Amino acid sequence: MANELETLKPGEFYSEALGCRFTLPEPFRLRHVEQYEAGRDKAKAAGAQFAPSINWTGAVEIIEDWECEALPDPHNLSPADLKDVHGRAMQIVMWVSSQVNVYVLAKLYIPKN
Repeated sequence: MANELETLKPGEFYSEALGCRFTLPEPFRLRHVEQYEAGRDKAKAAGAQFAPSINWTGAVEIIEDWECEALPDPHNLSPADLKDVHGRAMQIVMWVSSQVNVYVLAKLYIPKN
């Protein structure tokens, strides 16, 4: 596992425990932020109120190179479906939504001089 983590590049994410790997666009551009926010808005319009559900829907808009045996196609989970997610799929949604949200926020961070 250590060797696997050492080879990750910016925008690459891997969880051995969940058996999932994905990438986000690099370089990360303003259009990717817009896609992420549009996905989040779509979740809110569908009635989502729980942050991971909202962030998941945004994440799916910008995820590339998805590999996950337990959840082969992240696009199959609509905002309405997320309310009934449980078990391994719920853990994947929580992990991915958190990782992508932190990544996007870090890209938007402007350091103070």
